[in-house]
Amino acid sequence: MTRGARKNPSGPRTVTAGRGADEARGRTVKAHAPAPTAAHARACRVSGAFARTHRLGWLSAALALVLALTPTAGRAAGNKGLNLPPGGIVSEIIPEGNVSVGNDKIRAKLLTKPGSPLDAHLLDADVKSLMATRWFSEVTPYYEQDKRDATGKSYILYYTVKEMPILTKVEFRGRTQIKLKSIEESTGLKVGNRADATRTHLAVGQIKRLYDEKGYELAEVKLVKGGNPGDTQVEIAIFEGPKHYLAGIDFKGNVYANDAMLRTKITSRERLFGLVFGKYHRDTLEEDVRKLKDYYWSQGFLEVKITPVTRASAQDLGAVRVEFDISEGVRYRVRAIAFEGNKRIKTEDLRKGMMLHSGQPMLESIKESDRKSLVAKYNALGCIDTQILPDGRYTDEPGVIDVVYRIEEGAPFLVGDIDVRGNDRTRDKVIRRELNQAGILPGEPLDGNRLELGRQRLVNLQYFTATPDSGKPLELKIGARHPHDKPYGDTATADALAGFTRMQGPEIEPAPAAAQVPRLAQGFGGGGA
Repeated sequence: MTRGARKNPSGPRTVTAGRGADEARGRTVKAHAPAPTAAHARACRVSGAFARTHRLGWLSAALALVLALTPTAGRAAGNKGLNLPPGGIVSEIIPEGNVSVGNDKIRAKLLTKPGSPLDAHLLDADVKSLMATRWFSEVTPYYEQDKRDATGKSYILYYTVKEMPILTKVEFRGRTQIKLKSIEESTGLKVGNRADATRTHLAVGQIKRLYDEKGYELAEVKLVKGGNPGDTQVEIAIFEGPKHYLAGIDFKGNVYANDAMLRTKITSRERLFGLVFGKYHRDTLEEDVRKLKDYYWSQGFLEVKITPVTRASAQDLGAVRVEFDISEGVRYRVRAIAFEGNKRIKTEDLRKGMMLHSGQPMLESIKESDRKSLVAKYNALGCIDTQILPDGRYTDEPGVIDVVYRIEEGAPFLVGDIDVRGNDRTRDKVIRRELNQAGILPGEPLDGNRLELGRQRLVNLQYFTATPDSGKPLELKIGARHPHDKPYGDTATADALAGFTRMQGPEIEPAPAAAQVPRLAQGFGGGGA
């Protein structure tokens, strides 16, 4: 007998692949041994390691040498150190081990397609994609050479899968107040779905949250059965407890604002006539506390403290009264107002028209109004990128604060070309007339205030869509921005721009030459009526 060949060279032999996939399927891989003088090594299936030959005793050393020299043997895709055959092409993809999941359904989840290269990264992605479906507990790829291809570069790619078990019984014992459909949709626990022990454990918290949202804060949920891998029956015990509702809302410690005012600032509403409102949820109380603090901060109470306290009613089961304990603290007043970073506008000019002054309460609404007024002053110069941030700085005196406006001015821009688009029926001159009336002209400062005025004038014509509900709305968009030294961009020439308007820039110092003025192309778009 020749080494590397059986006594009966014409008979079929079985090759073990991966996790015993062929033995599990009873599949016989036929291969005919060649003549002893020309030993032939069949393409071997591999899963996670080199394929192991079926126990051949003393032939193992000779076959191992043949496998080492044969480039058609492969490893599992999960192995990053895999040396796949260079230039290998996938000719066919065959799922194995699937019973209830169709082949086409599996192939649809794969990045690798017939004709794709045999690539380890694609195989890794395919394994992750199939595992993410939660259809399978194991996915093992392997490949073998496609004998139908004479070039020897085509390979058949196999995916051996082990399906997750199917849920045969799901019981939510004690459930009466939550619809079964709501729990099934939230948890995915339903007869016929895949059994997943991890998902079953997560379902306990999901069900508890459903009861919390309905006002059953004393509800208890416990997993009785189905928490182990392979379990096909799930049983969850539920103690619902009484449903809580909001019977009353009280405020304690408030001096500056009365109860009626504070009720308008919160979301919670107590039950009326035993029918409407009254929904109680702890998350809603946290939101109410945040809203109350925002209100007090806007009125200058920067050290306010608010604590919600819930009390069960002794007369009615499930009734809850909420009391907000409020410590208002001192109301802060402004001592001084300062500016940092302003160079183009003098400090005394910035102060003109401001409503927040020294000695006044620190009111958030007035502070924000002053900030917008300052931005408008810079917009008038064309400084459209100006950023102004008011910063409150505490002083050594209790209840006294300084307000500092930190300013990042940015460079001023001029209006360049005005491009009108989307006006199929309205003439350009009609649009430009309205923009001219608003002061939007080539060579003028790019004033953000004028832009808004121009947009409003166009809206007032009632020719264009003003809101997204009716279609694409009218837009005034800022186009290309050019620096001082390149007002017409990098590639433009004087001849090409002969018809364009050249501008002078508004500067505190003498105006620079045209070639040094920042130019901003102004674009307009809107649909004609």
